[in-house]
Amino acid sequence: MDADPQEAYPRIDPAIIVAVRNKDTLLMARNAQRPGFFSLIAGYVSVEETIEDTVARELMEETGLRCHNVQYWGSQPWRNNTLMLGFFADSDGVVVGEPDGELEEIRWMTRHDIEALGKEQLPNPASIARRMINEWIHDQPRRP
Repeated sequence: MDADPQEAYPRIDPAIIVAVRNKDTLLMARNAQRPGFFSLIAGYVSVEETIEDTVARELMEETGLRCHNVQYWGSQPWRNNTLMLGFFADSDGVVVGEPDGELEEIRWMTRHDIEALGKEQLPNPASIARRMINEWIHDQPRRP
């Protein structure tokens, strides 16, 4: 069978989102564009960059932190042709770089701190961010 000359493939822009752990805390951040709303660190993959390199770069750029033990968690199609790839990672919590200013607040939160936030302060329950946060809160990490 000949290929259909009208066949087209959608553009897909890969992005990462990472739940960064340090002992019994999770790194949560608030962007200036969404006051009062906390989520995980995320960003787009650059050309000629591996997904794992993106996790480390975005975390360093946005928080000044390094990470290790990066583990793939899962994915979710996202808006505007984005494929969001979720990861868990660990950090020692020592700031070694200068954050780029994209985030207005960066905070290590305990499970209690996160549960005390109002639902309007957290990502939508159907989002990859919220599912990852919930799994961390309940200490039930999904295995890829």
